[in-house]
Amino acid sequence: MATKERKAAKKAPVQRVRDETCRYVYANGVTIATTPYDLQFIFGHAVYEAAKVFVVHEHTVVMMSPEHAKSLHHLLDQRLKLWESQFGEIKVLKDTLIQISKEK
Repeated sequence: MATKERKAAKKAPVQRVRDETCRYVYANGVTIATTPYDLQFIFGHAVYEAAKVFVVHEHTVVMMSPEHAKSLHHLLDQRLKLWESQFGEIKVLKDTLIQISKEK
């Protein structure tokens, strides 16, 4: 895309249209897989089953470039700060943070 076209595209209004195939899903677990070219967010629903083990039923994979993932990171940071300013601090269980640090 030529420089003039890029500048025009940046100024163009954004119109959002929800596709008829759009669906809503709930996830309380996510795994992130990475390659040099993309990040994959693997969403699932974790349940505690009778055998006293958590089973994560993975149902959705969202792939994006590292640049897009970093933009998402900033957007999430802004939205979470706004949410906390309106409703109070979001508390994360200590065990959850330990599990996250082990996965790094």
